[in-house]
Amino acid sequence: MTDSSNRRRLRVGGLPQVLLQWGFGGLAALVLFLMMLLTFVDVIGRYLLNAPVTGSFEIIELMVAALVFCALPLVTAREEHVTVDLFSHLLSARTEQTRAVVVGLLNAIILTAMAV
Repeated sequence: MTDSSNRRRLRVGGLPQVLLQWGFGGLAALVLFLMMLLTFVDVIGRYLLNAPVTGSFEIIELMVAALVFCALPLVTAREEHVTVDLFSHLLSARTEQTRAVVVGLLNAIILTAMAV
């Protein structure tokens, strides 16, 4: 997907969508940075000071979950999922649209189930 199509999509969504994308993107970046920092401090503490951070593994597990739930809405809104188009060139335009709708509905159902 090109940058121009991303910019066009952001303009179509308006200000609320842009704010949500900045918010989720910023939160995902912050969580990723904190995971890196906690891992660094834990390794330094474990090997140099013989005092690892207590519960760091569990904290990082929770951060991974938070990272996934911050990044998935962005990926979904931008339609940047990893796709393999082995057979899409064989499908008609109508079938391709139907496939896109079915995949979108399945995605919504799965994300809703994950959130509950």
